[in-house]
Amino acid sequence: MRITGLVTLLACVVAVGSANAQGARADYSADDFVKAILTGPQPCPKGMSAESCEANPKTRRFSLAGPSPSGSAPAHRPAEAKPQRGAPRLMSALAQPAKLTPADVLVTFAKGSAEITPQGQANLQSIAAGLNKPALVALQFEIAGFTDVSGSAVLNKALSQQRADAVKAYLTSLSVSPSRLMAVGYGPDHLIDPADPTSEANRRVELHRLN
Repeated sequence: MRITGLVTLLACVVAVGSANAQGARADYSADDFVKAILTGPQPCPKGMSAESCEANPKTRRFSLAGPSPSGSAPAHRPAEAKPQRGAPRLMSALAQPAKLTPADVLVTFAKGSAEITPQGQANLQSIAAGLNKPALVALQFEIAGFTDVSGSAVLNKALSQQRADAVKAYLTSLSVSPSRLMAVGYGPDHLIDPADPTSEANRRVELHRLN
């Protein structure tokens, strides 16, 4: 997750259940998450345009790579496909950093998937605990879902919304108030790895601090 609150979370189907997370350890603690949120980019001030906020490192929400040349995925690319049996379900972009920063909280997705893996569930449990701590309990967040550029823009937009909705549902199941969370799917916009538009790093969910 990236934190901008740009916390890049992992997404999955809530039906997987927290029991599957028992064998996985979170990559960071709830306290680490709180510190990363509080030291991360600040929300866009009222009256400032979105363009101005994105141009300012202190308020930037996205790793702005700009749209692909056509504005969507090339026609010859196949749609995001389900991973083969036995293939990794997701990959952490950064393995247990010594000190958690907004850019380090990153969990990505397998192609075509909106299912939360056990590791993702473990991380989300730390995030939920952090969101319910006094330092963050008054804050609201946008849960932003993203895909890579594989496939059509319409399908990717829908998949990114499914990822964001799954994360919101999982956090809500862990006693985070749904009124604090707004799920939005951005599809293949705002690639985090523009040099490799189909990279797993681009398949992610971010938590953006709104206030």
